[in-house]
Amino acid sequence: IVHQIDFILTNKDCWCIVPNTVAQMLAKKSNIRVHETNFNIPKRKIFYLHSIENRYENHIITELIHYLKQELIELEKNGVLECNF
Repeated sequence: IVHQIDFILTNKDCWCIVPNTVAQMLAKKSNIRVHETNFNIPKRKIFYLHSIENRYENHIITELIHYLKQELIELEKNGVLECNF
């Protein structure tokens, strides 16, 4: 959670595990050290929910969900995650 990172950056006794892109961005803006892990991070389940009967749905939401699915499928092909649709 982004606002927890603020607390971590201001408390010298804290640490966190973040994606590499986040770590590199924070290292450019803050006085922190970045260390790579020497262990496997456990896999996490990520869900997205979509109401099939959403009467307020519009084409923008439909396109967003379409592109999100395409991105998830691509990440699965590259072995980054597993998808269950």
